[in-house]
Amino acid sequence: VMMGRKVGEEGEKGEEGEKGEKGEKEPDVAREEGKEDAIAEVVEAHAVILAARSKRLHAMLTSGMRESREGRVMLESMSYDILIELVHFLYSDNISLKALNDPNMLMRLFVVASEYTLTRLSKMCEGVLLRLLHVENVAEFLEFADTYGSESILREGSMTFVLRNFEMVEKT
Repeated sequence: VMMGRKVGEEGEKGEEGEKGEKGEKEPDVAREEGKEDAIAEVVEAHAVILAARSKRLHAMLTSGMRESREGRVMLESMSYDILIELVHFLYSDNISLKALNDPNMLMRLFVVASEYTLTRLSKMCEGVLLRLLHVENVAEFLEFADTYGSESILREGSMTFVLRNFEMVEKT
């Protein structure tokens, strides 16, 4: 499976998916940005891994939907760096070091994890975000938690942090 990102009309066309062991065409997974016929950045992945790790990807790759018929899944809702992080997680069951130190990336991964039914990734992102919590970002984390997971661990942790550090938080 090839995972890629479309960048415009003039780009190169994506290649067909590679043949599997039984000669079946493996679907491609791609993120769309711009015109349909141009893919500039590609990440290879195995359809069986994608389908096994995510109920949503499984449905897209096996149910006769457009994605399985055309051999591509267009992941329009995420940036290419998040696509790379998603594939990394699907294969390793870990969050990359790059993402571990980037609260913004962790928040975006959390949203994608929710969208693609990756509960473990959601919980891992929340756990790391809690460790990155400090007076200067607690309001942002709390707002994020309220927006994307009102009953989340991150929301509860942020509220506890605010209550324990109210005087310092109030000054920011």
